[in-house]
Amino acid sequence: MSNKVKENNDNLINIKSTKSINVLQFCNDNQLDVYNKDLIKNWRDIKRPSINRIGLEILGYFDNDSLSKNIIGLGTRESNMMDSLSVDVLENNLTKIFSKEPPLVICSNGVSEKNKNLILKYCQKFDTPIVLADTSLSFLITNIGIYIAEFFAPETFVHGSLVVVNGVGVLIIGDSGIGKSEAVIELIQRGHIFISDDSVIIKRFGHNFIGTSPKITQNFLESRGLGLINIKKIYGEKSIKNKTNIDLVIELKKDDSFNFDRLGNENYFYETLNGKIKKILLPVRLGRNAASLIEIATLLFFSKKDGVDAYTEIQERIKNAE
Repeated sequence: MSNKVKENNDNLINIKSTKSINVLQFCNDNQLDVYNKDLIKNWRDIKRPSINRIGLEILGYFDNDSLSKNIIGLGTRESNMMDSLSVDVLENNLTKIFSKEPPLVICSNGVSEKNKNLILKYCQKFDTPIVLADTSLSFLITNIGIYIAEFFAPETFVHGSLVVVNGVGVLIIGDSGIGKSEAVIELIQRGHIFISDDSVIIKRFGHNFIGTSPKITQNFLESRGLGLINIKKIYGEKSIKNKTNIDLVIELKKDDSFNFDRLGNENYFYETLNGKIKKILLPVRLGRNAASLIEIATLLFFSKKDGVDAYTEIQERIKNAE
């Protein structure tokens, strides 16, 4: 049994390596009320995917440039640290913190009123927006962290279509005109779920790859001869989904262009974002139903995960027959 990994530069459109999000957009998206919103002259950008608790900085330890790129957060622990310092030392350290121009400050309900008022004074002095939350900082980090992690996750654009077939997220790739969109239409008619057509945004979260549609083409599919089709309007809400985990890549190839696996003992992988996804190569020729083959491929994917492998079973039969 062999393992084959194919480079996918032919399908790659663009990789975004550096991203940022404006604080105002971030707060609006997460329904955070900025206390001093009307006073802010310059809304800065968040450039790193985390909320930086500034306990060490409050105590006077400064060893990186994260303050200017991260959201900074204060909770009960940071408030207690502020109380442990003299006024002169605390104000000197806060000046150093806010001179780095953090994009946003979040104070949780664990910060005392006295310390909130002091932080507010520095936010006004350094034109820094502040959110005064009524929940714990840990709760905020957990909930906002999901949004930040998704926004800053490494991503790439790929030519292809994305569907959910039998509960399996399937990225369908292949040369232009090979029949990807037509296969997707038939899959939708059979009750499977549509995510994206023509181009797919892939984001990586650890070992998981999440696929979604570009906003401009969301819910639309283009088919030669029919033009643009609004899947949501024609097939209804149940036929679409915003995103899905990509479990399997199916590459459609012309039957005469490749030496296809006939026994199911070849392992192919699709490389993207420094990772790989299980891939199956399906031959396309006149008279073959690509949608049916894709449905069967997802069932085989499940059966192999459950330890059912026809090739291994045949090998055992041959061995026992000797």
